[in-house]
Amino acid sequence: MFSANVEGLGQLAKWCLTGGQTHDVTQAVSLLEDICAGAVLADKAYDADEVLSKIENDGAKAVIPLKKKQKAAAGV
Repeated sequence: MFSANVEGLGQLAKWCLTGGQTHDVTQAVSLLEDICAGAVLADKAYDADEVLSKIENDGAKAVIPLKKKQKAAAGV
């Protein structure tokens, strides 16, 4: 699995390669290390507490849609 972090203009900033059965979210925190961002945009697969905490602790805004179970818990 190829996981990537791109900057605002779409240029590759950081990447990693894992086995095909590895879920993308397992690489998210390491891809966010040493990256300075005002916002992090990702799909709902990245709606995980560890990822959201990392983004918040880095002072960035998470722009990630909620997963279905998170929507139900939030009453959305």
